[in-house]
Amino acid sequence: AARAEGIGEIPVGAVLVLVFGYLYLRRHLLAPLGEVKATALFATLSSPHSNELFDYLARRAILTRRFDQQPLLRCGLPADEAGWQRLATALNEWKPA
Repeated sequence: AARAEGIGEIPVGAVLVLVFGYLYLRRHLLAPLGEVKATALFATLSSPHSNELFDYLARRAILTRRFDQQPLLRCGLPADEAGWQRLATALNEWKPA
């Protein structure tokens, strides 16, 4: 019988979670807020509201990286379902000033 293999030591299930998480973060959570560039582990949002969003997420203990020279905000993929829920809730509730 054929066996599904992951990438290196990463099991196939974990690879699928990363891929679907990446797509969800990029297309559904961040895309409505601005232009998104992404890799399998991070998404970078370009938005005139990136500083405001950085502060909002920090108050909710969601760590992101702000870039001072450009209106960019980088967000990593959450590690578990609870993290996804927290990020999704925060992004869905956020309203720019």
